[in-house]
Amino acid sequence: MRFNPLILIGAPGIGKSFWARRLAHHLGVPTTMIEETGEPASFSLAEAQRGWGGAPPGKLIQTILRERHAGPIVILDEIEKCGVVQSTQGSRRTLTDALLPHLEK
Repeated sequence: MRFNPLILIGAPGIGKSFWARRLAHHLGVPTTMIEETGEPASFSLAEAQRGWGGAPPGKLIQTILRERHAGPIVILDEIEKCGVVQSTQGSRRTLTDALLPHLEK
């Protein structure tokens, strides 16, 4: 079974994250939750961060390796609150930069 990327939009508290976790449960696939208010979104989602020395793999890769499953459901919570990360050398990373490779076929 294959799903195209899916974005759930709605008011706070209506159960979007709950629905995504239940979907994963019924499909028998692992989930990873990325809380956008607590960490830079692009860092937590993306694979190894080029240009950011010593950065660990992102949560997506960590989940794939830990669960030994190539298709986890990734829940990006509070996505409207994520910001831009900029290094002292001028490199910028946004959530859009991190998401685009995962949304394209």
